[in-house]
Amino acid sequence: SFSGALPPPADESTPAGPEEALEAAVARVNLLLDGYELDADECVSDLFNCLTALPADQGRWERATTVLEQIIQRYLSVESVFEGKPMDAVMQQLIRSNSSNLTPVLNQVRAHMRAKQRQDLILSLLKQAPTLPQRVLSRGPISWADDHAPISDSLRGNIEALSKLRGNEYGDIAVVASNILIERRLPSIDKRLEELKKILIGSQPVSRAWGKA
Repeated sequence: SFSGALPPPADESTPAGPEEALEAAVARVNLLLDGYELDADECVSDLFNCLTALPADQGRWERATTVLEQIIQRYLSVESVFEGKPMDAVMQQLIRSNSSNLTPVLNQVRAHMRAKQRQDLILSLLKQAPTLPQRVLSRGPISWADDHAPISDSLRGNIEALSKLRGNEYGDIAVVASNILIERRLPSIDKRLEELKKILIGSQPVSRAWGKA
């Protein structure tokens, strides 16, 4: 029976520079999300290496967060259709909505059938995302929660959508996404270190801006 696994299209070209290499890495991630059989950890590692290799003076952080947002959106565009619903009911609705052209239906089903591989990629992406500021910003050391590593409202919204996915199969993704949102709400590392210094020298009681100890 068909398992949903497809080998990726052959690509014999060699990227000419950092931008082309990044485009190739993003394309591989997209192929995996579309249901082609690729290694999730390798795809994410290659992607992050390509982001790090971009010229530092060309909005590297903004480009990195845009790429993350596009990947998460691509994942959600399929899983938001299937989450918490019987497969048969989803199939019937997709066929009714695309009766004149079933190609989009086949594409969505093919992608969803590779749910475990897709989940592995998003999990790897989320777990490595907090290391991005140190890897792509030249103003380090900078943490994921630092004020100098801002993320857009739309990226934050997509991460929140991941944290709210319903179903046992999305449990790990929801937990990691929730932890990222919590980390983003904390004060920056610099502020927390300054507060810790004051506490240690006794000039400030043990209380925090994000809650009492």
